[in-house]
Amino acid sequence: MGDRAVSFYGRSRGWTVSILLLSLGGGGGNILRSLKALFRRDLLVTQKSDPKYAERLKRAICTRFIDTNEFSLSDVPRDERLLIGARTTGRLGARHNPEVARQALEESKSEVDALLSGYSVVIVIGTGGKGTGAGTMFPVVQMARQHKCLVIPIFVRPSFERHEVDKRRFDHALSVIDQFDKAQIRFIEILNDLGYADRHPEPQSVVWERMTLPIARGLRGLIYVLSDLSQVDPSDLSTLVAGPGRIRIGFAEIDPPASQDPDGQQIEDAVRTCWQNSYYAFGKPVGTSLVCIQGEWSNVVDAGIKGRLAALASGDADGHPYTPLYARAPRTPKPWGVTALFAEYTGNHAPLAIDWNLEGRISPLVGSEISTHEIAARVFEDVPPKVPVVVHDVGPTVHHKDEPKPSFASLWEFAVAVNRSDLSPVSKGVIRDIAHVLAKYPFVKIDLEGHTDSRGSVAYNRALSERRVNAVKAALVAAGVDSAHISTSFAGKEKLLTAERNTRDLALNRRVEFSYFDAEGKPIATEKQTEDLQIEAPKPAPAKKATPKTTP
Repeated sequence: MGDRAVSFYGRSRGWTVSILLLSLGGGGGNILRSLKALFRRDLLVTQKSDPKYAERLKRAICTRFIDTNEFSLSDVPRDERLLIGARTTGRLGARHNPEVARQALEESKSEVDALLSGYSVVIVIGTGGKGTGAGTMFPVVQMARQHKCLVIPIFVRPSFERHEVDKRRFDHALSVIDQFDKAQIRFIEILNDLGYADRHPEPQSVVWERMTLPIARGLRGLIYVLSDLSQVDPSDLSTLVAGPGRIRIGFAEIDPPASQDPDGQQIEDAVRTCWQNSYYAFGKPVGTSLVCIQGEWSNVVDAGIKGRLAALASGDADGHPYTPLYARAPRTPKPWGVTALFAEYTGNHAPLAIDWNLEGRISPLVGSEISTHEIAARVFEDVPPKVPVVVHDVGPTVHHKDEPKPSFASLWEFAVAVNRSDLSPVSKGVIRDIAHVLAKYPFVKIDLEGHTDSRGSVAYNRALSERRVNAVKAALVAAGVDSAHISTSFAGKEKLLTAERNTRDLALNRRVEFSYFDAEGKPIATEKQTEDLQIEAPKPAPAKKATPKTTP
């Protein structure tokens, strides 16, 4: 890459926070599938009424499914899968063994760590007892905490009495819960035991749907708040998740007639439904809590919802620790209602240190500069700011036209320069810049295509282009780009840009091209620049022989 700097500016937006919805194993994946289906429907509805807001939500939220079993991910889009521990498990799962799942996570720790580093809020969903979720839940949450993310773990405790798991697996699930308590990490604990009713026996699939739908509905409401911090003070959210204890989530739908406020009975029923959720472990008084109201009605209705929830939480007693945080999501599509995140009161705790990373999200990359050979010509609302799309990684760095160009001391020195597949320090620096930008836009996919000039055989140049591409990919992954988002191809000398009439033409052909694609697979258009080519020095002209003098 050359040394030309290009300034680029992003459009000013609201305080948008990046949210990662992450499932661990099959049980967590099922809950995330429900949530994703609801959110996709919301996006389609919102797209018709407010396209810009829909795109903003789409940018803010990312879903990832982590598993040890490749077959469990077969219905998940490729860019949303993260298969861990391929060598440890043979891609066939953790064999219902949490320890194998933990080893698989250790094998793929760098990839998971790179994924977590790109988000401010991480919601982790897993089930205990049977394998991947049980073995990876606590260590993944710890990794997210190390990145100073606001983490909301959702852990499903399996039922031993209902024979969902044997005693050994049930005890392991209890040990995971104990790890959270000892580390003083708040989490949502769901009790599968409470999903069964002896008087009305039901298939397990029906029980699961009844238990997971409120979770998905509740998270849906929270997403609208967490994706836009103008609705709530970030320091309050940092306090809500601080300290040990449990969290429970509630949701209730409110569907008044068109252009009318809900009546008193609708408000009362909704508040009680939101408050009463029998599936959670939650035994202490309610402390700091987040209440999100969604609906187009008067502030009188809002006041009624707040008052009734406060009465239930405090029991009308003085000195109760209930401390509500209120937020509104006015543009949320139907179904409207109220979502609440209630936290147990376990004392007063200092707010957690959360890296909200707001600066880059208020006005992405304002006034920053990077070295580039090729930049995006136009930027859609759901793609990243302008970033380099070509790496020229061979030959000496280009000099200004007024400076003397380098020469090679020998044929060997020339051959080494032309056949390089390593990256120069300048190239590595620019790749780090690219990775920094892409961390804010994790849905973007990259295709790398390697090229050479025409010198050498077809087979040799194809192998050389492969080495060059792999060097660039390794640098991107080392800088934090998700390897699952990078595809590669190797053209060798099959796609020359020029006829190679001079050394500049040769330099144009030696390249690794970056192609960027948005979340829907649409390419991001680019425009060419050639100021940073690395051009080998021209061969010196042969010295003219001196003309012998003749004597008269």
